[in-house]
Amino acid sequence: MLKHEPSLGLKPSGLESPKSEVQPENLAAQIFEHQLPDASFLLYGSFSQQGFDLEITNPSGIKHTVTDYFSFPTPPNLVIENGAGLSPAMVKSLYPRAFGLDVQFAGPAPSGGTLIEIGTVKLVVGKVTVRHADGSEETITKGAVLYQGDVILTGAGSFIKAEMRDGTKFQLGQNGEASLDNFEFDEAADVGRFEATVRVGGFYYKSGKIGELPSASNQAHTQLTTPTSIIGVRGSELEGAVDVTGETVVVHRSGVLVITDINGLNSVTLEVPGNTAVVVLNGSPSFTTEPTAQAQQALQTALPPPDGSAAEEEAVEADEQAEEQAEEVVEEAAAEAEEAVEEETTAEEIVEETEAET
Repeated sequence: MLKHEPSLGLKPSGLESPKSEVQPENLAAQIFEHQLPDASFLLYGSFSQQGFDLEITNPSGIKHTVTDYFSFPTPPNLVIENGAGLSPAMVKSLYPRAFGLDVQFAGPAPSGGTLIEIGTVKLVVGKVTVRHADGSEETITKGAVLYQGDVILTGAGSFIKAEMRDGTKFQLGQNGEASLDNFEFDEAADVGRFEATVRVGGFYYKSGKIGELPSASNQAHTQLTTPTSIIGVRGSELEGAVDVTGETVVVHRSGVLVITDINGLNSVTLEVPGNTAVVVLNGSPSFTTEPTAQAQQALQTALPPPDGSAAEEEAVEADEQAEEQAEEVVEEAAAEAEEAVEEETTAEEIVEETEAET
């Protein structure tokens, strides 16, 4: 059990629910929390490690230090006032680093040289980058290979559509961040598992062959984690969005969903397909039979356009036009630079000829 250290700003969460279908590793241990200043640190902050401390820098460049974060066997949840938070597992997923550093999260670390291919990029619109498990970043394009541990980041007006090796679809809308934590598929051995963490943004999920395995009929084959929920999935299709406050909206389309808070407590089970909405507020799930107008608007803004839709075609065309215009600008700039060099060379030649004549 963690000792309470006032200097760290830790406090027990006080969440209890024996009925939860997703249990934390040790219910006997209290879950401690560290309060962050606001959502800019929780949803958009970049992580760095300074000794045993976790340092979080928000987009404005303001730093917040979680003292001795890495010294705990189980670090505290990082939370904001409305109840949204990041568990230690989520921080670990969203903060890939080169292995071999002297201080790590508790537990064994995989080899830094191991790359596990889990899927490919089917479509990219706008600027999308990927941060690999070794901490390196690159712009991602259609057809690119995705690896276990990759963190995907989308810019304004951008989205990505990915497909795992079994046909499972995972899509992320604009201004989003998500990590692809785990994927396993062995049809002969009846093994199928997909795990992802969505820090912010709209997301779409549809099970592939992992949802058709015999084992998928009685246990969750997929786990999607957000700052306010853990979504256990059995043979399902769903849409969701994490907004700028960290609150999560999930619309259930098919299959079975078991939704809890980030500690695996206070579960809600959805078994009836259809327009069932789950709105996660203040750290605990609740649900309505239909998405509210506000939820629909949030999803429409955050989600990528549906596959094969007119909106998708328009987005692709607009992106291609933007790329062509950008290429034209680069070509024009190069031509102008070349022309300037030629003019300068000509001027120098004229000066040299004049000097030679005199």
